[in-house]
Amino acid sequence: MAGDSPVVPWKEPRDPYFAARAASATSSGRWEEAALAFTLDRALAQGDLIRLVTAGKLVLSDRSLYSTLAYQVPALGPSARRRVVAWQRQLAQPPDLVLWLKLPVEEALARLALRPGRKAPWEARETLERAHRAYGTLARRTPRTFRVVDARPPLRTVVLVAAALVEEAWRCRGRGLAP
Repeated sequence: MAGDSPVVPWKEPRDPYFAARAASATSSGRWEEAALAFTLDRALAQGDLIRLVTAGKLVLSDRSLYSTLAYQVPALGPSARRRVVAWQRQLAQPPDLVLWLKLPVEEALARLALRPGRKAPWEARETLERAHRAYGTLARRTPRTFRVVDARPPLRTVVLVAAALVEEAWRCRGRGLAP
């Protein structure tokens, strides 16, 4: 499982098939298909996730149902949006804590421009703007889960702030987080 360390990194998607499906769908703007791939992957991995948490592990994930709600859902029409939100509620394990590394879209685009290689579809201005708005809404609607971290300072500062928030959540586990 995760050895003696109480911290377990968790990268989504877990399954290579669903990773390929999500990447293919995302690269061609098939947002509902991408959302379905992420959701089914989460549903299949949920047993492993629950076992880790039950064993007292601190699971640090790069994505959660909230990333699907922020990146895929805003690009959908109303009926598809309702479907995907329902899938998330039925099939995905909600995280205890979400750290939103909040960075203004303009600054995110400037950082992306410094990085070599082709940009991914989710790194396009329109997608970043939609996701930024969606994360803002999710953070306001679920303040007990979300912590907003200003991602503009130097990386070391952002890491220290994020680590302190994770440590606080770990100390409070089982008692709920204060908004």
